[in-house]
Order: sequence, then structure tokens, then C-alpha cells
Amino acid sequence: MNNNSYPIPLSKAQELLAKQWAADDRLWTTQKTVEFNLRVFARAVLGAKPDIEIPPENPFKLTRTLVNNCRTERGGFTNATLKAFGLKKPLKRGWGRTLHGVEITQEAYCAALAGRYLYKTEL
Repeated sequence: MNNNSYPIPLSKAQELLAKQWAADDRLWTTQKTVEFNLRVFARAVLGAKPDIEIPPENPFKLTRTLVNNCRTERGGFTNATLKAFGLKKPLKRGWGRTLHGVEITQEAYCAALAGRYLYKTEL
């Protein structure tokens, strides 16, 4: 890798994710937690899919593609992502289709994207 490519410029969505992570002081409690969250943060910000484009209007309507962009690496959804979409348990069959056409703010969508890397959260 070329050393001239660093630092990697952040997109607006990645910058918003970084600000949300930095503002959440619950994440920075112990040394072990700090190390874990720094790894997750690096993966969330630097490992974000470059082809994900958030529509410029605020709020915007969710599409199937936008919802699928929030899937984890294994193809599922975390509780943090579902919470960002405003869903509650128990989920009924077809819940993913009910999101299509729903208006969501850019901040909530960025939280849903960040939720791909937040496991073991309550819904």
C-alpha cells in the first residue's frame, strides 16, 4: 500500500459515525472496553463500504438497497441496527419489507450503519 494514501479522508457518513462514537461516554469505561471499542470503531469508520451513498435530502425514504447496506458481514441485522430503524421485538415475519418507503433521518440511518458492528445490545 502506498504511504501517500494516509490519512484516509472520511466521508460525511464516516465523520458523523466518528462523532457519535466519540460522544458516547458509556463506551469508554475500562481499559479492556476502550481497546475493544477502538478496534470496533476503526472497523466501523475505516471499513465502511465505499459504495454506500446516503441520499442528500433529510429525511429520505428507505429503499431495499439502503436497508440491505445495514446488514452485518454475515448477512444479518444487529439489535443496534434494528433499534436505529425504530423496530421493537418481537419482530413479525416480513418486517424488512415494512421498512421500504419509510422516512428516516440521515442521523438515524448513520446509526443503523454503525449498528452493523455493535453486538450484544438490547432492543
